[in-house]
Amino acid sequence: MGKKTIWGLVILVVVILIILIGRGNNSSGSPKIGVVAPLTGWGAYWGEGYVKGMQLAQDEIKAGGDNLDIAIEDGATDAQKSATAAQKLINIDKVNALAVEFTAPSSSVNPLSLSNKIPFVYDALVKKFVEDNPYAFKFYFDVGKQCAVATEYLASQGYKNIGGLFLNLDFAPECEQAMTKVAQEKGIKIDITKFNIDTTDFRTIISKMKSSGIDALVPVFYEDHAISFFKQKADLGLRIPIFMGIGIPDGFTEKVRSSVPQSAIEGVMTFDQPISDDFRAKLARKYPGIVEKDFVPAAYGYDEVMYLYNGLSKCSKTDPDCVVSKMKQDAHVGVLQSAGFGDDRVLDMSPVYYRYTSGKLVEFNP
Repeated sequence: MGKKTIWGLVILVVVILIILIGRGNNSSGSPKIGVVAPLTGWGAYWGEGYVKGMQLAQDEIKAGGDNLDIAIEDGATDAQKSATAAQKLINIDKVNALAVEFTAPSSSVNPLSLSNKIPFVYDALVKKFVEDNPYAFKFYFDVGKQCAVATEYLASQGYKNIGGLFLNLDFAPECEQAMTKVAQEKGIKIDITKFNIDTTDFRTIISKMKSSGIDALVPVFYEDHAISFFKQKADLGLRIPIFMGIGIPDGFTEKVRSSVPQSAIEGVMTFDQPISDDFRAKLARKYPGIVEKDFVPAAYGYDEVMYLYNGLSKCSKTDPDCVVSKMKQDAHVGVLQSAGFGDDRVLDMSPVYYRYTSGKLVEFNP
């Protein structure tokens, strides 16, 4: 055998090995999504339903003949614990994508997604993470837009001194900027108060609102804060219109509505994202006895998995830029009845608005 023939065979073998290795990198094992879920801590009310939705999505993917691994860690609704959980998912579980709930955990995981080039779906109010991180995708409402809608509506009803009551997290500046812009356009006054995550006593804040003549309020807070605020509002006799800057899933939940005096929440205005009836039926079949509060977080969990899977399944697991590109092109209507992300990587959501009237949520158009 001549030298040319031997070298030709060597080259052929090397080429075949390169092809096989490349195929192995693209297809060996199932894609894996790492989830930092709020299973404990103040946000645990969301976590149980959220995980149920993810498990339903995983079942449907497997039923379709494909496979997807999901590794779930409890972030305890805490920024530092969520970062530690994400580091484990990235370095030990070797996940190909991440999903994280709530603003503070998302804030701590976002830099890890960026530095490791891992596609990252976060469910939180703020948009700044998609602006900072080309691998990030935002679920949930645009807090700036919703605070603007609330302020514009209250101004149109003749209110001149509108208060903002914000949990002091990353989303507070977006809401404040939106309210300030509307106030300048409408010639009204706004008065912003911020509070920390562990606040349970709003009595001093409520007393200041009364003395300063605030005539309407846009609060942005979660379930436990809402329960404390509305109870204390009733005790201190604060009677002003309230338009929630955060919607039914987090700020005006079923637990809030059943835990406080009805007189304290009569007329409250809020919003929610509709979910498909078919999804509700499928979830109820898988989890008989599921409670109403779990349907919406389940819808978020389900859609997050499906969008990530649709990107991962079309790309090499080692090509995050391909995953990002495919997810931006994915315009299917999810169970949240949204039409995908688009180039800005923000989920296109169109909420329905409600006024709480005589114990019922009644649709209205602000």
